[in-house]
Amino acid sequence: DEETLLFYDNCDDALVGVGARCSCPPVAIYSYEKLVDVFIAGGMDREESVEWIDFNVLGGWIGPQTPMVIMDTPRS
Repeated sequence: DEETLLFYDNCDDALVGVGARCSCPPVAIYSYEKLVDVFIAGGMDREESVEWIDFNVLGGWIGPQTPMVIMDTPRS
């Protein structure tokens, strides 16, 4: 169903809202820094967490309902 939101497993603490755009299905929106915190709480250090998110979360496309990640602070 195109209106079904997709969520990342065990990342509820990083969920900040739902986004909508014209002619697109709504998507869950996560905070990058809060995702880092979630993975650190799960046992990764910051570097591992950032690497995991950059490759597996930002690099993963699961269709039009793929969640969006907002950057809380500028990244270099």
